[in-house]
Amino acid sequence: MSATIVIVGYRAYEELERCLASLARHEPGTPIVLVDHAADEVRGRRLAAAFSAVLYEPRRDNPGFAAGVNDAARHADPGPILLLNPDSEVTAPVVARLASALDAHPQVGVVGGLVREENGSVQASARRFPGLTTGLGGRTSWLSRVAPGDPLTRHNLTTAATYRITAGTT
Repeated sequence: MSATIVIVGYRAYEELERCLASLARHEPGTPIVLVDHAADEVRGRRLAAAFSAVLYEPRRDNPGFAAGVNDAARHADPGPILLLNPDSEVTAPVVARLASALDAHPQVGVVGGLVREENGSVQASARRFPGLTTGLGGRTSWLSRVAPGDPLTRHNLTTAATYRITAGTT
């Protein structure tokens, strides 16, 4: 199953260069669609030209992250999409593993890899399904901004093991 890597950026060219270099190392030949919001087209085109797998889509405006993902998806090949932030770096081949997890579990619509911080610690990037506590202690709530370690905020984050796919269950 083929996949496309999608990146939506906003003037993050230094981080993006490291991201694309890691993809060239670990995912050579995998198509990459890069949507560049409020683009500095000279820098963006120069960067994209250095990586042959990149389809560069500059935008003068910044309509938001979701709009950028939708723009990129329109240019993606059929099949799964790996969505990456421009400041991420892959440290091993991941596309085939994520695509095979989707293929093996047709009831699953989204899979994600383990996200690590620069120091190697696991980032609590998975969130619980939204509920009453999400409004109070969710990622963008007032409480989470002023007291990010409070129990409600911690309750809405999960460990990667919580959603591991095993034996056909999630």
